[in-house]
Amino acid sequence: MILAYGRDCKHCGESNPLVLVLDHIFDNAQDDRKKNGHNGGYHMYRQLKAKGWPQGELQLLCHNCNFIKEYKRRNAQRI
Repeated sequence: MILAYGRDCKHCGESNPLVLVLDHIFDNAQDDRKKNGHNGGYHMYRQLKAKGWPQGELQLLCHNCNFIKEYKRRNAQRI
């Protein structure tokens, strides 16, 4: 998964695999779960691997950048 999605965080460049996670670029994780019948984690990774690690909707982020992105998204909704 890490090799397929670029090896490092798209925002800050962190490359430690212990802190990298997949992020839905367009914030459509709920739609993805409904469409593909998974709750993330192992099942999502297994599906992505079977599909050849599709590009364009997912990116690697470190936990910090993923948290910041989500924080900004949630607070932008309040404005």
